Amino acid sequence: MWHGLLMKFTRFTKITSHESNVRGDILWYVCTPKDLLVDGESRRRFFKSKKEADAHARKLTAKRQSPSESDWQSRTPSERAYVLLAIKEYGFDWLEEAIRLHRGKEVESKKTAKDLAAECVESKRQAGIRPNSVASLRCSLDSFANAMKFKPASAITAKDVETWMLSYDWKPKTKLGRLKDVSSMFAWAQRRGDLTNNPCLGVTPPRVPFKDVAVLSVDDVQKLLAACLKIDAPLLGYVCPILFGGLREAESRRAKPEDFNDGMITLSGDQLKLNERRVVPINETLAAWMKAGAILGGTNITKRLAAVRTLSGVPWPSNCLRHSFCSYALGGGMSFEDVARAANNSPAMLNKHYLGVVTRAEAERFWALRP
Repeated sequence: MWHGLLMKFTRFTKITSHESNVRGDILWYVCTPKDLLVDGESRRRFFKSKKEADAHARKLTAKRQSPSESDWQSRTPSERAYVLLAIKEYGFDWLEEAIRLHRGKEVESKKTAKDLAAECVESKRQAGIRPNSVASLRCSLDSFANAMKFKPASAITAKDVETWMLSYDWKPKTKLGRLKDVSSMFAWAQRRGDLTNNPCLGVTPPRVPFKDVAVLSVDDVQKLLAACLKIDAPLLGYVCPILFGGLREAESRRAKPEDFNDGMITLSGDQLKLNERRVVPINETLAAWMKAGAILGGTNITKRLAAVRTLSGVPWPSNCLRHSFCSYALGGGMSFEDVARAANNSPAMLNKHYLGVVTRAEAERFWALRP
């Protein structure tokens, strides 16, 4: 909105040349503002070329008075910052008009990125956002606020955001996540009426290279499950709902024994990523492994899983259990709709990442696994 106001202002205050057709001849003219007219001088002056007209327009622009030192010193820091931003981005220095546009938004300009970051994080926390999500948001916003130092939030530009992103050796996916976090802060401030502009909208999002999902081979799955049975059978209650049921890792951690009932795993509210209700049917393979001493949820999952992984010697790509479920489910002939429902994902995402990752024969071996 500020950019729009400034651009509107420049149509009237920045002196420019104009094209005109005079009796078939193309001429260029410049209108002299009243405050720069000399007695008896015509407001409109014509030129044979645009170059000459532009040169005259620049001379007139240069005649505009700059603010006096005393006037500048009388302005608040937020007003000065706004005028400096106007000079930097649009090349004009008409103090009074910039301040006129700025009136009514003085509170906005006084807030720094650090102020907004603290208020935004606290607002999200009070809204009931999960602690890990709040912590991740705080990490992004603190980094951004520290880079902006004491610059008014309303004076932050897309260039400032880009400079901050380039100052870290982040991978593209991390950069994209940080950009989304900071953009969410500015959008939140806009909704509250603290700001009228989101500079992140002017930043080109980093391109994240496509990466194939990594799944466990059937042999590795067998080794992993055998290690669970040998040293920690209850941990099957964490592993198998992901591997054979499609739960997310965090959802499986939050599951409780009472959620397993009547051939279903029923989760709701804070247990789920999207804060809703989800019912996961227990297929034959999952049911067989859940009867092998599995207990949903539990404590010290990370430490216990590390011990099982060490014993099994199985490689552990990121999110491999859930990737394996989606790949083997589609490979085994389950419909896109059924897999999407089980994994709480979209058919488009399944088609993009999981279709054709494993063969039908591999999928049949996977679903035939039993304790």
